[in-house]
Amino acid sequence: MGKKLINKFYEWLFQNGIRKQILSIVVVALLVPTLTIGAFLSSVLFKSTYESAQDQMWSDNLRVRSLLLDCFLDVNAISDDLISDKVLQDLLQSDLSDQENISFVLNSYPRLKNYHDTKAFISEIAVYTTNPTIVDARYIKQVTPQIREAYISRLRYGADIIWCENPETKELTQVRYIPLLHSRDTAILTIGISNNYLKNRIRNNNLYTCLHINQAPIFFSTTRSDQGSEIFLPIDYADSAYSDQGLYEYHEKKAFGCVNSLLIPKSTDTIYISTLDFSLLGTLKKLLLLSSLIIIFSFAVALWGIIFYTKALSRRIEILRSATHQASNGNYNIMDSFEGKDELSETFRDIKHMIQNVQETEAEIYEEQLRKEKYENNQREMEFKLLTSQINPHFIYNTLEMIRMLALSNKDYQVSATVSMLGKCLHYVLENTISTKASIEQELNHIVNYLQIQKMRFEDRFDYRITLPESFDATSYEILPLLLQPLVENVFTHGMEGLDHKCMIEISLSLEEGDTMAISVSDNGVGMTDEALQTLNQNLSSPMLESQRSIALLNIAKRIRLFYGEKYYLKVLHNHPQGTHVQLSIPLIPYE
Repeated sequence: MGKKLINKFYEWLFQNGIRKQILSIVVVALLVPTLTIGAFLSSVLFKSTYESAQDQMWSDNLRVRSLLLDCFLDVNAISDDLISDKVLQDLLQSDLSDQENISFVLNSYPRLKNYHDTKAFISEIAVYTTNPTIVDARYIKQVTPQIREAYISRLRYGADIIWCENPETKELTQVRYIPLLHSRDTAILTIGISNNYLKNRIRNNNLYTCLHINQAPIFFSTTRSDQGSEIFLPIDYADSAYSDQGLYEYHEKKAFGCVNSLLIPKSTDTIYISTLDFSLLGTLKKLLLLSSLIIIFSFAVALWGIIFYTKALSRRIEILRSATHQASNGNYNIMDSFEGKDELSETFRDIKHMIQNVQETEAEIYEEQLRKEKYENNQREMEFKLLTSQINPHFIYNTLEMIRMLALSNKDYQVSATVSMLGKCLHYVLENTISTKASIEQELNHIVNYLQIQKMRFEDRFDYRITLPESFDATSYEILPLLLQPLVENVFTHGMEGLDHKCMIEISLSLEEGDTMAISVSDNGVGMTDEALQTLNQNLSSPMLESQRSIALLNIAKRIRLFYGEKYYLKVLHNHPQGTHVQLSIPLIPYE
């Protein structure tokens, strides 16, 4: 069925002229990719813009949440300090009826004024008492019916802490009892958080923020007209850890936003923080319109160009067809009227000079044969050199074995052992120069040989330790060959330079989630400065490297990214208290 449809399409297509064929194919081939790519890029840009704005809203919402939490903790600390103050308790339980200037006595208590003057977030701090001998002062006042109804009626027990709006200032206020053990009078402490302070700390961008407590009206908003109005967002107050985001309606307008709740410490009251972005929806609409216009404009310009080109091409093909027909009858003079330097022009010239070019074509064929033979000779020469290069490693191994035997015959066992280990190292390097895998055991054995050779050189200036996970079979998993040696070499090149104590090199393997293996190479050498470490890690993550000091590390990082993917990495850290710690992350792949 599919083959029949294709044949019918070809039949319909080739029944038309060249121009119609090109228009039919190109328009379809242009329209589909243009719309597909345009829609894809538009969706990516749309999504990126939306997610970026949402992240900014969440970040700002959490910033406000953190700010409020700091205020609540500071207020709790201040109120804990004041209600436990014996001087204040004694003052509130005193009979001041015999005092000549009661206001002076009350105002002589300094701690309320000190807190009010030194804490910028406190708008009002006051103590209200039912002690009849106390008159209204600056910070200590008599309980009024309004205070009793707004505050005292809501306190259920002595240790209760409530947060509510101040009925006069409409600011968020903490209320709690002051214990009076030797009096039947009642005293409460109120601390209000300044809306001006919140405004200065919260409003640092174009986002809209409003705050309300429990199900009460809004007590703070970056738009002052909303303060005191009912909350306009749908909130599930039954959820103690409420969090939501989406498209909300604000005064008959749509706006993206998010809402988070904050349970006030030492209280059962909950603050709801709402953040809106009024510009995001308009920005997304503009992006959608702009993307559509770009796609339409691109398609229209390309279509106009195709129509103009096919018209000119059709005319030239008609001239070519007519000239070819005349050339078949031996008339070559008319071909000079065709101008141009493209393939059609070359076709005209080829028709005119067809006979004359036969000999040139034969000559070119002969030259091509000569070039082919030369290429084959070069190929055989390269194969011979390759065979010759394969002989060299055997010569090196045989020479090293001869040196080892000479050392044994002279009873120089240390030289013999060193030469043996060097041979193993060279054998591993030469075997794996173009290989892409080796077992982890082979790689670690190579590192041990390398370290043993360095032991001969540095004697007791360093020691090493290799740690594997419990029950881990190093022969069962693979690794890129020669991945670890440059990391160990860096310790001798940089880490031990000028070191006045014994260096400890630790190589450890650990298994992580997602079939990932972490390899660490650390030392307690001279280490690196913060600036040098930062520069090195920037170079490792950059496609270009300026510093020759870390060229080996860059090669390893590139090999990891190219072979395993961008998910895996190499990074360098401080090895506290002293030294350098290199971390590798590679996949755990079975060795076959």
